[in-house]
Amino acid sequence: MTRYMPLRAGTFRLSSPFGPRGGGMHWGTDFAAPDGTPMYAAQAGTVVYIGRAQGFGQWIVIDHPTEAGSGTTVYGHMWNAFATGLEHREKVAAGQHIAYVGNNGDSSGAHLHFEVHPTVWRPGSQLDPMPWLAGAHDPAGPRPDGEAREEISPDREMLIGIYELLTTPVPSRSAYRDNNQPVDMWRGMLQNIDGMAHEAYIERDALLGHAPAVAIVRRCAESSDDPKARERAAFILSKVPEPREAELAGEGEVNAGVRRAAKAPAKKVTKASLRARRNP
Repeated sequence: MTRYMPLRAGTFRLSSPFGPRGGGMHWGTDFAAPDGTPMYAAQAGTVVYIGRAQGFGQWIVIDHPTEAGSGTTVYGHMWNAFATGLEHREKVAAGQHIAYVGNNGDSSGAHLHFEVHPTVWRPGSQLDPMPWLAGAHDPAGPRPDGEAREEISPDREMLIGIYELLTTPVPSRSAYRDNNQPVDMWRGMLQNIDGMAHEAYIERDALLGHAPAVAIVRRCAESSDDPKARERAAFILSKVPEPREAELAGEGEVNAGVRRAAKAPAKKVTKASLRARRNP
């Protein structure tokens, strides 16, 4: 049996131990670490749960056979449990890189929530992870005799990085939404598509002279908390055409402020008038 720490030495600090906390029970140990820090499987086993989980945001649960040390370990709060390509029912090696630290779910800072269950995953059956991890190897340190280190190719690291970029939740914004607050959760390189589309729609209508859009842009120019947004909105306002005098006065079409002269109605042509023209 080989057992590893879930994070490499020097990359974390213990931020919350197993035990009573805030009038309740904290059923694991929290390892505070920078967002994106790699995490590792504590023992060999099989992935029995992966993905969304209440409170955790996302999690990975690994069941360990008797020969690997038995029990079940839980890893929580990552942004995307599938970031390394891990899948449900996949077998993992002890010390294998399985995920990245995140700040998802009920979390006040980037960390790994780590749990140990003596058999299968069952709420309330958790053990204190720290005694269980006593003597565990450092994932970055020398491997026990005869055990091969997992080799990660540069190509795989690049693909993992791209996958993270595309799948990390990020907020989209628009300078013209009320209070300039995030509205939708897009992912990675799509993060600004929603916001840019909204801004382009408002600015197009404003440049066409539509009053509601002009009012939105003016509000941004006057009260946005973002200086760049105010500057941009002021520039758009400078290009908005002035409303025509006739539109302001409600007079209809006007040429140089003068009404066009009305044409006299055409005279009705009758047979009698035609005979009179022929015989003066």
